Amino acid sequence: MPQLLTDIDTRISAKREADLETYIAPRLEELKALDPVLKELGLEVIVREVDKKVVVSFENPARDRASVITLHFDGKDKTRSANATWAKCIMDVDWAEILTVSDNGWTYNAFNYPEVHELREWPPKSIIPSLIEFLPQNAVVQKGDGPTHTRNFALAVLYEDLKEVLNEIGGGPVLAERRQDDVHGSVEMLVFTDADGREYHLEFFNDLEAVLRENGAVHTGGSTKDQEALKTSIRAIQAGSVPVLK
Repeated sequence: MPQLLTDIDTRISAKREADLETYIAPRLEELKALDPVLKELGLEVIVREVDKKVVVSFENPARDRASVITLHFDGKDKTRSANATWAKCIMDVDWAEILTVSDNGWTYNAFNYPEVHELREWPPKSIIPSLIEFLPQNAVVQKGDGPTHTRNFALAVLYEDLKEVLNEIGGGPVLAERRQDDVHGSVEMLVFTDADGREYHLEFFNDLEAVLRENGAVHTGGSTKDQEALKTSIRAIQAGSVPVLK
């Protein structure tokens, strides 16, 4: 019986995939005009069925980077049509700026605001030329975590504050690293030295605040609401003050 159910599931899955290919095929044929642009960007067209919608994204072969532009077609169950149409499609543009957040090249995606375009309002002949124009103008971003990519907002914010502090008191460079922790899992940090050669670890256990370590001493490291604490803690360590946190 389990093998029979597996065979049935396989056939159902194969049929759904075939139906999906047939449904989206005319639009994919039109999207072939994007091939030269996508090749330059190192991307290709990817089709998925998500929440009864057919989602077309533009991703690299490793599937770890993608354009911020996606197309969302109403599914066949909703349209009752043989094929997907531009009149039942929404284009999402998730505007993003890729920030450098360490001196060793780590990045952070700063998403600004999404734009949603209902393509039924566009002249059909303008859609493909618009995509050819929009794709190179918009970011190709890291999906999820990467070896030199962070999704930690506090790290991105405090890197800039830390650079300002070190420009004032001396020290650097500021390097991003990641380590495994038995309690917190993956912990990201900014590692730097001051003008006296002391090495500091600004460690992030969440995306709102950090702690500062130096030779086992733990100080408050600042947060996205209280960045001045970072400078205070570094100066306290330099002055030999009692650690703020135990």
